[in-house]
Amino acid sequence: MRGDERRNTSVRSLVISISIRGGFPEWGHRNTTRLPASGDALHVARHLQGVGQVPVCGKAKTPGVPKTCEILHTAGKWYASVTLEVDAVHRERGTEIGAFDWGLKEFLTIATPQGVETVANPRHLRNQLAELKRLGQEVSGKIRMAQQLSGRRWGFPVSSNLRRAIQHLARLHVKVARQRKDFMHQTSAGLVKRFGAIATETLAVKNMVHGGGARNKGLNREIHAAAPATFLKMIRTKAEEAGSWYEEAPAREIKPTQRCHACWKLPDEKKTISDREHQCPHCGAACGRDENAALVLLRWLETKLAGASSPMPGASPGREPSEVWSGGRFTALKHETHTIP
Repeated sequence: MRGDERRNTSVRSLVISISIRGGFPEWGHRNTTRLPASGDALHVARHLQGVGQVPVCGKAKTPGVPKTCEILHTAGKWYASVTLEVDAVHRERGTEIGAFDWGLKEFLTIATPQGVETVANPRHLRNQLAELKRLGQEVSGKIRMAQQLSGRRWGFPVSSNLRRAIQHLARLHVKVARQRKDFMHQTSAGLVKRFGAIATETLAVKNMVHGGGARNKGLNREIHAAAPATFLKMIRTKAEEAGSWYEEAPAREIKPTQRCHACWKLPDEKKTISDREHQCPHCGAACGRDENAALVLLRWLETKLAGASSPMPGASPGREPSEVWSGGRFTALKHETHTIP
C-alpha cells in the first residue's frame, strides 16, 4: 500500500470534556445525540438548545473545519465529540525495514535485518480483571436486592448506592480501554517513526475467537483485550500519513506460523497452537514460533521490495525499489502527497 497515495483531506474526531450544572436532558440511543454543525461545531457544543451555555475544555491537535458534534454520556461524564475536516497530516517516517508478528505472550515480535526484538503485552484487562469481577458482583447483588424489595424485575427504583456501584464499574472499564488505546497509539506511532517499510500478516480476528465456548473463553478474552484489528488499523492510518510502505502478507498463502524462515519449506506435520517452538525437519533451523513468523514476514517483505514493479515512496521515476532500499535501510525518502481526483 502506497502511503503517499491518499486524499489531501481527512476526518479527525476530537473529544472534549464538558461539565454541566443542574443536570442534563435525556438523550436517545445509548446516551448519545448528534447535533448539526453549520460551520462551527464548537459553537454548537458550547450553546446547547434547552441547556444554555456549557463550559468546554480541550482543543484539537490538528486544526480543521468542524463538521459535526456528538454529545455522549460515558461512565457518568459528558463529552462533546467534534469531527473536523483537516488537511493531509504529515507524520515523521523512518528509514529502516521491519516486519512483526502479533501475539499474546509477546504483543509484537519484530524482525529486522539486525535481529529480533519483542514488545511486551501489558495485559491491561487481566491486571484489572479481579477488581472488575468484584465490582460486577457488587452491582449484581445490589440489582437483585432492588428487585426483591420492589417486587419488579424491570423498572425497579435505582438507589444512590446502586448508581455509584454502576459508575465505579463503568469507570474502571473506561480506564482499561484508555490504557489499551494509549499503548496502541504509542506503539504504532513508534513503529511508523522508525520504519520506512513495515509488514505483517492479515489477521482474521473473527475466526480466531470463533467457537470453543467456556473452554476457550480465557483465550478469546485475551484476544479481544489485545484488540489486534484496531492496532493494525492504527498502523495503517499512521503509515498513510507518513507515506510509509505498509504491507499485510496473505496468511493463507504465506503461512508464516508454519513455514521455515531459513529454507522456506513447510513442515510435514502442521503445528498446533500449543507448539511454541519452531524446529524445521528439513534444514534444522530452531527458534521460537513467533520469532520464526516475524522472520518469514521480513523475508517476504524483502523479496517484495526487491521485485516490486511500482516505485517506492520517494523513489524518482525510473528507479526500482531495490535501488532505493538496500542493506535494510532506505537511501532516499522524500515525502510527496499526490492529489487523488
